Amino acid sequence: MERLKGRMLTDSSIMEKPSLLIGCMAEALERLWAVPPEKVPFSRTLDVDLAYVAQRVANGDVNPS
Repeated sequence: MERLKGRMLTDSSIMEKPSLLIGCMAEALERLWAVPPEKVPFSRTLDVDLAYVAQRVANGDVNPS
């Protein structure tokens, strides 16, 4: 991934203008949805998530109850 130029949506210059905020959010979602899944540089499959959770439980980081 690369750093994008611009301002965060939480910047006050955007947050104070709801129509600008909605437009920016819509454009961001359109760009995100345009990325082909096979081009995403990480995996979040069920197997990956379950292994992560199992490790957290084994380390005592999570209370399974």
